[in-house]
Amino acid sequence: MQTRINLMGESEHWRGELDTTVTNERAENGAYTIFYKKDNLEDIKEYKININEGMIIRKESDLTSKSIDFPIKRTKGSQVSRNEDQTIVIEWTDMNGNNFEEKLILREK
Repeated sequence: MQTRINLMGESEHWRGELDTTVTNERAENGAYTIFYKKDNLEDIKEYKININEGMIIRKESDLTSKSIDFPIKRTKGSQVSRNEDQTIVIEWTDMNGNNFEEKLILREK
């Protein structure tokens, strides 16, 4: 049995999506994708993305693309995504040294 999970959410600067397929409640294949909604990629000098309170964390020094992917490929015995809200917190510093933080809640669309 396969279940497709598609959750979406957005904030002022970011949009997020979880698109994954769970097979027999044991295997999973999909991805979280985070999109930067503005055009000024060079304004972001450092960022940190925290998905579900530390389940996935990524820190980078520069944003090089409007789209950031977090692939999910799990097999038997792994924690499988459910059709429940997902929380993403994004912190970043702009080229002037100002710090920002936004929270996205991914929900079933």
